[in-house]
Amino acid sequence: MDRPDFVLFDRYPYLRRLTFIDIESSGLIMGSYPIQYGWCGFDLLPRQVLIRPLPHWSPRYFEPSSVDVHGIRRSRLLIEGADAVDVARTLNEAMGGGTAFSDAVAWDRDWTDRLFDDTAVEREFALETLDKAFEQIAEICDPWCVERQELLAARVDRAFPHVHKADQDSLRLAALARTFIDRPFAEWLLLAAG
Repeated sequence: MDRPDFVLFDRYPYLRRLTFIDIESSGLIMGSYPIQYGWCGFDLLPRQVLIRPLPHWSPRYFEPSSVDVHGIRRSRLLIEGADAVDVARTLNEAMGGGTAFSDAVAWDRDWTDRLFDDTAVEREFALETLDKAFEQIAEICDPWCVERQELLAARVDRAFPHVHKADQDSLRLAALARTFIDRPFAEWLLLAAG
């Protein structure tokens, strides 16, 4: 059975301005910087971009232990990464002036601020905790879905595992939030990831 399309945008247009993000970084130390952004909306169509390090983003802050987690080497970024200014502009366009939600907002805010500050691009979207996303959708939650949240969260973990790839991990966050408001998706998930 195919995953159902998301049909609530017409009824609740503000949902288009809510995006879920995940960031992979050069390390978890002061001086680290973002190397991959992933984002996903309720449509569950994840996107990602690798970032070519700016000249002053030193290799000394590229921790081998982080490479062990996400598998992205600095040499790959130098070849495949997009220009940091272009990435900042792409993120502004993708977020559409709305809000991006993260499950690690302290780190993700630091890395996002670093990207925008170091490129002199003004950030045009808010960055908030995942809890704030649930506040935004609270009034449209489906009671049937809410009653089954523990089971649905376990199914999200199975169908959309946390893999330390920014696009896939942003997809996981969007899928979790969608289980609160989209009963056809929740029902599909119970069957598909059972």
